Amino acid sequence: MKGDCTKTSLFMNEVVDKSHPEIEFRGCLDTLDATIVLTSVIAFEEGDNLLSERMWEVQDYVRRIIRAHACMRPVINEELFGYTMKELHDMSHNPKGGHLFVSKGTSKLMAYVNMVRVQVRTAERAGARAFNDNRADIIQALNALSSAIYVLMCWMNNASSGEE
Repeated sequence: MKGDCTKTSLFMNEVVDKSHPEIEFRGCLDTLDATIVLTSVIAFEEGDNLLSERMWEVQDYVRRIIRAHACMRPVINEELFGYTMKELHDMSHNPKGGHLFVSKGTSKLMAYVNMVRVQVRTAERAGARAFNDNRADIIQALNALSSAIYVLMCWMNNASSGEE
């Protein structure tokens, strides 16, 4: 592989073109990770320590997905924000205060968290293209994470409106 800038290592003994769908998927996860870090840093700078900590929790969840893919192991769907992924999924379908639509007047932090949600969905679609149903655990984990981020946004919206 030395000197070939069009190839990269997918797994320890597997070299693929950089256009390989699983490499695209990994790139989406890298972008997601960077967006999470930026969101957490901005939340901390703006004094929202709870949101900052929740973003670090999200990052840990994403990094478990990355490790599961790299090590060819199943993703273990654990809790996030103190809730099971099923509970968060159910909450996302019936959020307290109704469904949230990000629009004019949204806060900077809400906009950043929404970018995290969008990057999760982008990674989920890239994974669906890359795995052809061979890694349903990864797709399921990302789908659950999308629900969790949406719930987090609803909590943020309710907190800013005085509802809790």
